[in-house]
Amino acid sequence: MTQGAPVNGSRNDDAPAASHPQENYRALEIIAYILFTIGPMIGNGVLVMLDAMASDFNVNPTDVMLAITAFMIPFAVVQLFSGAISDTMGRVPVLTFGILVYLIAMLLEIFSTSLPMFILASIISGFGFGFVNPVLVALITDGCSPSSIPKRMGIVGALAAISVGLGPAIAGQLVIFGWQMFYSVFFVLSLLCLTLLRLVKRPVSRQSGKSAIGDLISNLSLELKRPVVLLLMLCIFAVGLSYTATIQWTSRGMAGVDEGMIGLLLLLTGIVGGVAGISMSRIIGLRGIGTVIALGLVSLFTAVIILLLAGNLASPVNLPLIAAALLIAGWAGGTLSPVLMTYSQILSPERRGVLAGILTSSMFIGNALNVPIYSSIFAFGIQWVFTAILAVAVVLSILMVMLHRIAPKPAIE
Repeated sequence: MTQGAPVNGSRNDDAPAASHPQENYRALEIIAYILFTIGPMIGNGVLVMLDAMASDFNVNPTDVMLAITAFMIPFAVVQLFSGAISDTMGRVPVLTFGILVYLIAMLLEIFSTSLPMFILASIISGFGFGFVNPVLVALITDGCSPSSIPKRMGIVGALAAISVGLGPAIAGQLVIFGWQMFYSVFFVLSLLCLTLLRLVKRPVSRQSGKSAIGDLISNLSLELKRPVVLLLMLCIFAVGLSYTATIQWTSRGMAGVDEGMIGLLLLLTGIVGGVAGISMSRIIGLRGIGTVIALGLVSLFTAVIILLLAGNLASPVNLPLIAAALLIAGWAGGTLSPVLMTYSQILSPERRGVLAGILTSSMFIGNALNVPIYSSIFAFGIQWVFTAILAVAVVLSILMVMLHRIAPKPAIE
């Protein structure tokens, strides 16, 4: 196993070295995977608790969705810097800070008595988890050889895809005890992860604050000047405006369909995405990364075209078509983002945190813009939304072809 080169003479306190048992890194890696699973579960669980929360807060269910935007904005912005901070200050200290803030936010959510209070808690929650998400990606790749990175990013993509469907399924079961129960369960799980994280934490080799800030600015500047990095950012931004939009607006178009059925379809979509993510490294080894990209893009186009031709998504007659489209889309979701994250983690081994932060920030900015961009189009009908998404998918395809030509190809162990 190898690790990235140190930044300006500092060493990453969370990567394995001869003086630290390999078991410590394995423990950190497992904790990172668990945290990476928890995030999407909580973020998407709220979608099936809108009515219950609206009833408690005496507001319209649509108003509760403002909490999603309130979370997404600070979450996306903070990620731009948090990965870079972890490159200079160490992964564990940054994760510890982010999880602590996240725990405080969840307590505020649990005890919220009004929508403004819940929205404030969501803002704090997004700020806190912004210090967690990209750092987890960098932590997972710190202790592995470059040839192992596609496999680990495939696992990350699989966990994220499955969690997107599993979160609403869990929330649907816990909401009968009150929506607060959902957040209470994940508060305990997050607290447990923080405890384990501190138990396996290694000594930190810190730099002065001035040096750390200088490294942060220098590292961000270096990466943002690279054409391949800018292309990566555009690609993953377009994934947010195409794949994620497909899932969100399909759910919106199915308004009136049994919530349990929608939750089941999303869960199955996540399972397909999980299979795609786990299969990614093997496909790269056998056929090359270009095949993975092609399969992901074809899946995205196929799913959107089926939905475009399906007509009324709320009609029971169209349910088989919608199910097929979502399952096919699941493959796109399980490959496109992990492929882009794989590229980011092999470009600059010594600045993996910077690149993870830049990419996750770009992706969630795209996710956050789905509602404001497509809402006005939705007024003309759901088919117009899918037409717009199809146009974005065309742009994404062009960008991915360009990226494949100029980016280094990942090695496979």
